[in-house]
Amino acid sequence: MGARWRGGGCPIFKNSGWFVVCMPCFQATLLYLWGGKVVLGNLHSARDFGHAKDYVRAMQMMLQLEKPDDFVVSTGISHTIDYLIDYVFEKLNLDRAKNLKISNKYLRPNELHLLRGDSAKFRKKTGWKPEISFEAMLDEMIEYQKSKF
Repeated sequence: MGARWRGGGCPIFKNSGWFVVCMPCFQATLLYLWGGKVVLGNLHSARDFGHAKDYVRAMQMMLQLEKPDDFVVSTGISHTIDYLIDYVFEKLNLDRAKNLKISNKYLRPNELHLLRGDSAKFRKKTGWKPEISFEAMLDEMIEYQKSKF
């Protein structure tokens, strides 16, 4: 019994402040507390972010299947880093013009600009769907980071 995991999304854990996807949220929270700038590269990259709790629930559902199979587990919704920054900066009342810097140092010439998973096979087989929205996940991360400092 069980299944093989092939993650299609980006699972995000609330206490993973140094995980690269969380960095803008983490940096913005520190800005809120201490001042400074968030330094990023390409704001137009879009990723299929999802909450770790949803992915863990998906893995538990996989383990209940009678026959192993390959699945992609993802939200199917991509958000840009630009949207993430706008959302977090608004929540923390930060001024984008004063607190955001774009650096060529963080641009990746071979970067895929859009990553979005298709979990249709897994959803059809199990009925799984993500329960935590991107915005709720960001709210949780902001509150967690604020509580740590």
